[in-house]
Amino acid sequence: ETVEVESASAIEDWVPETAYAGYTGECYYTWRGPNYFSVPGVAPLEYGIYITNPGLYKFNFRNYHTYSDPSEENDHWTRMDDGPAKKTYSHTINQWNWHTVHEHDGQHVEASYNLSAGMHTFKMEARSFGMSVDGFHFYQDYVADPLNPAHRQSPIMGAGEITGSLKRWHKDVAAAKSEPVADAPCTACL
Repeated sequence: ETVEVESASAIEDWVPETAYAGYTGECYYTWRGPNYFSVPGVAPLEYGIYITNPGLYKFNFRNYHTYSDPSEENDHWTRMDDGPAKKTYSHTINQWNWHTVHEHDGQHVEASYNLSAGMHTFKMEARSFGMSVDGFHFYQDYVADPLNPAHRQSPIMGAGEITGSLKRWHKDVAAAKSEPVADAPCTACL
């Protein structure tokens, strides 16, 4: 299921917007600050991800950008835990889409993360002015039709017991087998 970007509070120049029709949830976030093409780590949106089924998880973010050259101003930095920042981009312009590629050390590869069981912190960081994100999805190969728009944010679990800024819990339809500890700062349970 999709994690809505607004599950984390907008900070710095991340702006909640509703101008592009077809977004899901309450809004989407657009980076309206300067470009950070060579500087990862700026204005990180942080999401707690609880993994019950370790393994390779593909990653897609639902994005929108309008720059006339589809290979420019089309990206954010993303990172898992304390790993390296990866340029994460899309070449599709003027429409909501799930096209997602990582560029790391000069290689352009399918966006994915090898995740162990337990808590992880996923960060989406500023890179290109005007790049919008509506949500994101982590999934394993066996999940049927993982990017279908009918897969929406799952219900909040354990509300009222959770502390900290990340208060929403989600579970993947096919992957969730158990729930994390009630006070864990979890955005998505997979």
